[in-house]
Amino acid sequence: MGARTHRLGHPGMRLVPFVVGPDEIPVVVSEEEAVELPELAVLSVLAHRGEEQKSMNACAAGMNTLSDHDFRVYYGYLDSALKQSALENWDALMANPTFTYRSEFARRFIDTGKAEGKAEGKAEGKAEALLSVLTHRGLTVSDNVKKRVTACTDLDQLDTWFDRAFSVDTAEEIFH
Repeated sequence: MGARTHRLGHPGMRLVPFVVGPDEIPVVVSEEEAVELPELAVLSVLAHRGEEQKSMNACAAGMNTLSDHDFRVYYGYLDSALKQSALENWDALMANPTFTYRSEFARRFIDTGKAEGKAEGKAEGKAEALLSVLTHRGLTVSDNVKKRVTACTDLDQLDTWFDRAFSVDTAEEIFH
């Protein structure tokens, strides 16, 4: 929907909003342009759906020059606005070990995400192994046990349950 004139009630006073759409936003693929105008680079990624990959590298370079606060704002905006496939590409780009962040926040943000991802993966792996031991021992594993085990992110707790899995008579006994 384009800009329309709105009468404001007072004779002769009208409001004509300035509307910016994808046609008015260039595709920013130059890192130099993105560094100079990081806001435009972010808008470029969002405005050109289906072609956002072209702008992502430049956008990442532009965001790398931002203050910690602005980086958080723009990163959050992209994270909430990109469609799933584009978001996966964006996350892969942000996690690329060859990309160096100048922003201290960005480095901490990415490192924290990597650490959380590793811990999450370890918890999932331990939960799967625990359930596998119970199953291979011929014990009935109820949905309640599965849910509780797979929801647990405490690695020490999962280790305790795993050790118990070799000697319990029922799957529920791992929790006692």
